[in-house]
Amino acid sequence: MTTTAPVARRGRAATWLQGVFASRYATVVVALLALAILSPILATGSLSTSALLSMLPFAAALAVAAAGQTIIVQQAGIDLSVPGAISLAAMLMNTIAHSNNSMILPAILVAVAATIVAGVLTGFAVSWFSVTPLVATLAVNGLLLGTVLIVSGGQTAIHTPTDFNAFALGRSLGVPNLVWVAVVVLAVVTFITTKTIYGRRFIAVGVSPRAAHAAGVNTTGYTVSAFALAGLCYGLAGVMLAAFLSVPSINVGDDYLLPSIAAIVVGGTALTGGKGSIVATALGALFLSQLNAVVSGTGAPTWIQDVVQGAVILFALTLRGLITYIQRRTRGSAGEADASVAAATDDLPQAESEPVLAGRPDSSDDIH
Repeated sequence: MTTTAPVARRGRAATWLQGVFASRYATVVVALLALAILSPILATGSLSTSALLSMLPFAAALAVAAAGQTIIVQQAGIDLSVPGAISLAAMLMNTIAHSNNSMILPAILVAVAATIVAGVLTGFAVSWFSVTPLVATLAVNGLLLGTVLIVSGGQTAIHTPTDFNAFALGRSLGVPNLVWVAVVVLAVVTFITTKTIYGRRFIAVGVSPRAAHAAGVNTTGYTVSAFALAGLCYGLAGVMLAAFLSVPSINVGDDYLLPSIAAIVVGGTALTGGKGSIVATALGALFLSQLNAVVSGTGAPTWIQDVVQGAVILFALTLRGLITYIQRRTRGSAGEADASVAAATDDLPQAESEPVLAGRPDSSDDIH
């Protein structure tokens, strides 16, 4: 008994560790807590109310864009068309509205429709012509950026309508309006991808397209719809940035490719496809936005942000690999503990079973 007790305790400890590290929010929550502690040390005032209110609208736009990237990553791909889609949506928003408040809604619809169409074209290239997502999205990104230059003429002098800009700069319940917009978008995307039949089949296609096709799932339709839904997210992110910045640059989306991937990695979604968490990605976007604010607060040059984001991706991937290693070791420890307990109990003397009927009166005799 004394031999097996420590082994059993190690097995229970291993199971507990496995549960802790298996949490999809573990990495990003730890990262956010660590950043919250270090922020005021590295940059004084980076956690002040004014600093947070200035950071949150950009975090909201990044969270929406990263949600679209998450959808593609769940299909085992990476979308490089994020810069072009966001820039196109922002440019179309201001060009069509042309500072006219009555044209806000038509401009939003056209801007988002354009990025959805771009996503559909990418989806067809991937599913019908077997072009890898990396190559297809890179090509589409070039087309989108070229369209931005052609339509805008290389100029960014058109302002967002004043009412739309006022909404983006405003707050509700003390929280920036764009954060509420992001919450609604993320909630809808999360519901679609996790609580519907579409979502379950969408995950199945991401895990194994061949197995999903063999099960009768229209893999082509789900691939195209994934890129279309991602395009919708990029378009909304572009519209949000246009509203907040009032006069966005024609390459406003360039700053969102690497962060959209970094937010996914920090959020813990595997780049190999399958299940993912939009909420964890949004927390990753919040972490990166605050990290950029801290870096800017230290007076470091802008290019340092790219270096820091690359380092964050590398660190998060390394940490994820370490967690996977620990999970495997803890499973092994738990299995060894069970085997040790079983082997130890096999050595114990077994109680001999007494014959039930031999030498005893029949149950009917007892009754009578």
